[in-house]
Order: sequence, then C-alpha cells, then structure tokens
Amino acid sequence: MLEKGVFEGIHSQGVIYGWVEGSGDAKAQRSIYLYAGQRLLASVPAVHPRPDIESTGLSRQALGFGWIPPLKVLAQWRPGDKVHAYFDEQGTRELQNSPACLDQAAIDALLGNAHDLRYRRLAGRLDGISLDGKICGWAMDPEELDKPVPVYFYVGNQLLGKVDADIFREDLRKTKIGNGKHGFSYQEWAWPPAIAVREGLALHAYFDRERRYELGTSPLVLKQEDANRLDWYRTLQVDLRGKDLQRKHELLFTAEPIPYIAWVSMIKDEEDIIGLNLDWHYALGFRKFVLIDNGSTDGSRAAVEVFKQRFADAAVIIIEDPVVAHLQSEFTTGAFRLACAIWPELRWVFPVDADEFLCLERPLEAMLAGVPEAVDAVIFPKSFYMPVRGEPAAEGTPLFDWMEYRTPINPVSAKVALRADPKYLISQGNHNLSVAGSGAVAYLSGYGLGGHYREFRIRSAEHLRKKTINGGKAILAAEALGKQEVGGSHWMGWYQGYLQKGEGFFAGLFQSCFQAREGMVCDPMPYPPTHPRPG
Repeated sequence: MLEKGVFEGIHSQGVIYGWVEGSGDAKAQRSIYLYAGQRLLASVPAVHPRPDIESTGLSRQALGFGWIPPLKVLAQWRPGDKVHAYFDEQGTRELQNSPACLDQAAIDALLGNAHDLRYRRLAGRLDGISLDGKICGWAMDPEELDKPVPVYFYVGNQLLGKVDADIFREDLRKTKIGNGKHGFSYQEWAWPPAIAVREGLALHAYFDRERRYELGTSPLVLKQEDANRLDWYRTLQVDLRGKDLQRKHELLFTAEPIPYIAWVSMIKDEEDIIGLNLDWHYALGFRKFVLIDNGSTDGSRAAVEVFKQRFADAAVIIIEDPVVAHLQSEFTTGAFRLACAIWPELRWVFPVDADEFLCLERPLEAMLAGVPEAVDAVIFPKSFYMPVRGEPAAEGTPLFDWMEYRTPINPVSAKVALRADPKYLISQGNHNLSVAGSGAVAYLSGYGLGGHYREFRIRSAEHLRKKTINGGKAILAAEALGKQEVGGSHWMGWYQGYLQKGEGFFAGLFQSCFQAREGMVCDPMPYPPTHPRPG
C-alpha cells in the first residue's frame, strides 16, 4: 500500500510540521522520524486531526505532526542545513516534499518558539521572605534537572537582582520536585533608595529578565512581618556600604556593671565555650543572665556553676528545656519576657548564642545612649572565626589561641538586641523580631555605633559532629510539630549527609570547613580581663 504524507517544512510560528494518512484504526499511532543528515533528531507522533487537508480531498484521515527542536539542537543549525522526514526509523521512505532547507527566517522562528516553549515548561514558586530577610522559593526545568534556572526579582520596573535556583532542599526531594536541588535564597541586592520597604509592596519573581514568564504565587505582596524582615537587612546593608570591613578593631571592656541590660541564651553541649562566653559578657557590663539548657549531656552546666561561684554579683537564671525540637524562637522569646518581668529596670536585652561574642569599640552604655527612642532594635553584623588551611587544630589548644582568622564583617546571620518590652517576638536564630499585632519594627545598625558580633561556629570535628546530629534531630522534631520556619538549613543539610554516609561523613565535612587565608582577617580575640589567659 502506498504511504501518503507531506512534509510541509517550517511554519512561520516556529514549528516543523506536516501530515500523514491515517490507517483508519483509531488505536493505531503513527510516528514520523526527523533526521539531520544521518542523525536522528526526533520521533514525532502524528496524532492531530487535519480537517484542512481532508477538505481538499487529499486524504480521508489526515493526521498532523509538529515538533519544536530544543535549543541545544537549534544552536548547531545554520542556513542551508536540511531536515528530512521519514515514515520509518531507518530513514528509507521519505515523505513528499522532504527535505526542508533551512533559511535564517526559519531558524529565527524556531528559536523564538523554542525559547517560549522552554519558559512555559519551567516550574517554580515564590515562597516568601525568610526569617533572616532572604527571598526564598524554588524553580526548575523538568527536562533539564541538573541545569539551574535563573530567577529575576522586580519591584515595578526596577530590577532588584538575579539568582540561580541551585540549593538542595529536602522538602523538595520528599515531594518529588525534581532532584531537590532547585531552591533559591536571595539577599544580595542593593534595594533602591526610592522604593520604601512597606506593607503592601508587590515583589515579583520572573524566569526571564523581560518579565514575560512569572513564577507561581508571584507577586508576593508584603505583609508587615515581611517588610520588617527585609528592612532589617537593608538597614545593615546601608550602614556597611563603603566601610572597610576587613579592618581590625580595638575592643573595649568595662569593669562597671550596667543594671539595665540582660543576656539571654539557649545552650546544648557547649562546655568548651559557655564559660568563656559568660566571662566575656560579664566584662562588658552584663550582670543579668538567663540561660535555657536544652538537655546538655556534657560539662556545660558545671561551667555555668563555676561562673556563678566566681561572680557573686551576677544573677544567673537557668531554665530547663527538655523538648528536643528546635524551638529557639519560642523559648528565647519566653526567656526574654521572663527577664522583663523579674527585672523591671531593664531597658535592653541581648539574645546571644553560646558561640557568639559581642565586640565593642565604644563602651556599651555610650553606644546604647546613642540609640534614638523611636528605634525598637539594634542589629549587629557578624564576623566568623574559621579554621584555615595549613593550621590544623591542636588537641587541647585554647580556642582563642588556635582560631585566629575571621571573615570580614558582613550582614549574614546578623543578630539583634531589643528594647525590654514584652510586646516583641524574637525570631528563630535571634536575627530579627516582630511585634504582637503585626506592627512595624524600626531598626538601627549597631556597626555604626561601634558594635558587632564574632562567632566560633566550627570549633572541632567532634563539636561539628554533635552540633550536626543534635541540630538535625531538633529540626525534624520541630517540623513534626508543624513548625514551618525552623531555620538551621545548613545543619539539616549536613545531617542528611550523615544519615547517608554514616560517621565517616564528619572527617571530610570538618576538613571542608577549613578556609584559605586569602580574604580572611588575622585578628585574634583578646581574653577578657575576667578570664585569665589559659596556660
């Protein structure tokens, strides 16, 4: 039986197309094979009814086929190249009018449609603003899962910035969204001064710079809480801009107690650092301490007891927290409100992690006196002490002696100090706050006032191991309770690595934390006068 079919070529709308005669069997499917020279390009089913062909009498059952070449194929085509259409996969029985010769107009039409088709198959979602002021969501190309999808952020016609969606998220993997490595988290923009960060502002996320293809759930219309989180970061960014963030600082201590400030912290297995941390902040003028112990099994409590015995004028309240779940926001806010209730003279409260040290170039009283009454909270940027390559940790070496290199000052993971008013809610991680009733929060950067934090996040292989396992279990427990913004994504990622590879995972993880000296600042921490130098 003579096969009937016509290869119509390249449509002006950017499709390679044609038709074949059907067999009359509705269940039978016919495919056409497209070739470029000896290379098979695609097998294309002919399934679309073509009444325009049937009406001419050329076919009793005309079935159309169409194919849009992928961009990687189109990138190789040049004017004069030919595309063949065959009835059979072996390429021996060619359709009428085959081959089609490409010209530049045809290639341009195919390119335009291929770009449009790719954008239309992209999937993504603008999730919202994270606790620490990042724009978060996910984006992927279901046909190219290993290729990160770019996302562009706009307010009106103003481009804020671009990010590639290449962060692994366990929740995406669990819900079978690609391979899970499609998350984005963006913060590094220069927010236009003319655009006020406010409730009701519309933030758009697009797959393309031309703003034709928008992510699902975009735009995000900011709630007051979102605006607070974004303004927190922008406040820091404006203050840090143009400053020398790699300079060393002359740090000050004071012997005088400051009666209207309090230190609040949550600890779990911090025996190597909690005593030094308490001594440090005592030397800054703190005399009121509220400590939440989340089930420490090492010598942390003994270190706290030593501090209490050495400094009789320090009031130390210890709260037992038996809950495994990572509920830092709830417990820290509770401890903050307890401090406000029992010490009515309080004006400021500093939520501090055990590995964070408030560093001052001005006396703390003078710094706080410079905060306008309208400001709710002061935010302090941070520098991270990290192990450096070529200087491995020596067993038993005091922390301040072997870990001497830190990153430049930056706004990542900045911390907040807030006025002693129980209306405030402290966020997970102590990064920012919200107000009961969704009120606006006014921030002031503490760096311009003479303050910043320094953190010792990675202190030893064993510390990293315990922190990862404890953190991973706590995050999973919090999520099991229905908590959504738990934080600690880096700990969760490492915990997944541990579950997959076992104990051997940690040796490589610890080594990966060692940094090159280039770009780091050699600036050892001084021991506070209340803590004699070891040895």
